[in-house]
Amino acid sequence: MLWAGMLRLRIHGHAPKRKQAGHLLGDRPAINLGMVPEVRLELTRLATKVFETSASAIPPLGLGGKGYHNVGVVDEAKMKKLRLSTRTKRMYRSLLSSVSRHERHPMEKKPFATLAQVKEIAADIPTPFHLYDEAGIRERARAVNAAFAWNPGFKEHFAVKATPNPTLLRILHEEGCGVDCSSYTELLLSQACGFEGHEIMFSSNETPALDMYEAAKLGALINLDDITMVDFLEQVAEVPETVFCRYNPGGVYELGNDIMDNPGDSKYGMGEADMIEAFRRLKAMGAKNFGIHAFLASNTVTNAYYPALAAELFELAVRVAKAADVHIGYVNLSGGVGVDYRPEQPCNDIAVIGEGVHEAYDRILVPAGMGDVAILTEMGRFMLAPFGALITQAIHEKHIYKEYIGVDACAANLMRPAIYGAYHHVSVLGKEDAPCDHVYDVVGGLCENCDKFAVDRALPKIDMGDYLFIHTAGAHGHAMGYNYNGKLRSAEVLLCEDGSHKLIRRAETPADYFATLGFEGAELSPVTSKPIFETLEQLDAQAEADFAASPAAQWVPGK
Repeated sequence: MLWAGMLRLRIHGHAPKRKQAGHLLGDRPAINLGMVPEVRLELTRLATKVFETSASAIPPLGLGGKGYHNVGVVDEAKMKKLRLSTRTKRMYRSLLSSVSRHERHPMEKKPFATLAQVKEIAADIPTPFHLYDEAGIRERARAVNAAFAWNPGFKEHFAVKATPNPTLLRILHEEGCGVDCSSYTELLLSQACGFEGHEIMFSSNETPALDMYEAAKLGALINLDDITMVDFLEQVAEVPETVFCRYNPGGVYELGNDIMDNPGDSKYGMGEADMIEAFRRLKAMGAKNFGIHAFLASNTVTNAYYPALAAELFELAVRVAKAADVHIGYVNLSGGVGVDYRPEQPCNDIAVIGEGVHEAYDRILVPAGMGDVAILTEMGRFMLAPFGALITQAIHEKHIYKEYIGVDACAANLMRPAIYGAYHHVSVLGKEDAPCDHVYDVVGGLCENCDKFAVDRALPKIDMGDYLFIHTAGAHGHAMGYNYNGKLRSAEVLLCEDGSHKLIRRAETPADYFATLGFEGAELSPVTSKPIFETLEQLDAQAEADFAASPAAQWVPGK
């Protein structure tokens, strides 16, 4: 709990990723100081004096609570000694009041599935599994198309890498979306789902010849990552009539006073001079229509990002069209429109974003005689992340220096928390309205200490057998799964609009895991003198039969 008159500052031992103002720390809410940068700066200076630590090691300030490793407390007496400005003192007291209100009335994220629905699914498909909300996906696709309906050539090309499931891709296709592919296998998957021609955007880097050849054969919109790719394209495939180049302005990308990302440290794209030269050479090779593409920031939670990016790219398009003497027919804003992973974060309003892009379009492109430019987008996270969840069951608990809840999922099912320290909200199904009066680490079974879905998270009391709904896992969730520790990737399930459910990808089996060991000349097993793959299949079948016949098969968590 937070005590009146005290401000806790959580200090990490590393510099933060400064992607947006009011960056949120750990698993407790942070108050957004981004709108008052001078106050944030003064509070940072305050922390530097009190804790004798470098300012670079202090992330944007978070307000801690139970479970935080607090390095100190700043009280009214210390504030007087440090001669804080009146404005900072006023902000300080306001923060305490705001947090107090938040503690009494925390913001919420509502699961899109009920406990009853999840129990019904789990009776057919064992946990863990990824669950997707068909109604939410369709509604989001329609909202995006409506927001950009003012542009006749608009097309959302969903980033296949975010969620490469055929059923979900077909739903998006039915709603008028295309696909953004970056590899040969994604091209094949998209083709099998019915996408063709300019419905496919191919954005790749360090591209193998097979991938580029296949993209050209399908008539996809090809986006070249670098000027050196111009000759490569000509060597492995015919230069198409329409071709894109990816832009990287270098330096640091800022929005207002906030650093959004660091394009200068990114391996993607080319500068303006290279783009002009690339377009000239492509034109000489037969290209007639050109497009500009850029991805300058990731998961921005602000309605201002896309309009600001659009304005920059529209101005670039006007300059490049003139300098290279080419027709710019497309501007691809790519992705970067984020989602509210945390309950207290704002939710991007795509209608407001679309209108902001429209204003920039009319202000910059139309007066330049470029009112025929089609707008394209590639929003993977925004399209699907809120409409997917990882469903897992609490199977063990541990009470040592902290309170741990062990679940049957792990980082192999959702790796973002483990590798990025990313926050994913957790709901205990059936206890959505219960007080969050326990603090847990929610952990998986990998042999890695980073395998944690939540750290010091305030949650309702969790009993063994409870189902946990891990939110906002519909993009870069199942797709980033892996097999470390021999873990098998989980099933994917669609919660249909009518409330029924449908399996859209089965869970992996040991046979899937071992399949690549089945090849001519493979190692023989010293146990059976047969190929290792055949032996593994036999051992798996025998082990499952033995388990099914044993009392262990009747074990239920908490019983």
